[in-house]
Amino acid sequence: MGHPALAADFTANRERARWHDRALWFVREKRDRMATGVPEWEKLRETASAIKRHTQSLMADYLQ
Repeated sequence: MGHPALAADFTANRERARWHDRALWFVREKRDRMATGVPEWEKLRETASAIKRHTQSLMADYLQ
């Protein structure tokens, strides 16, 4: 079963879809609150993004 079919099945259950939406908003709001308390948040995000790009670019080498 592909992702579109699984997503349709998941969202067909309205209560589960509402729970999922609330859970995601809770996590995003918490992240946003924490981010405002860390002055270097954007720098940390940029550094993490650079690390991710670097790691992904060398993934084949890492997996050998």
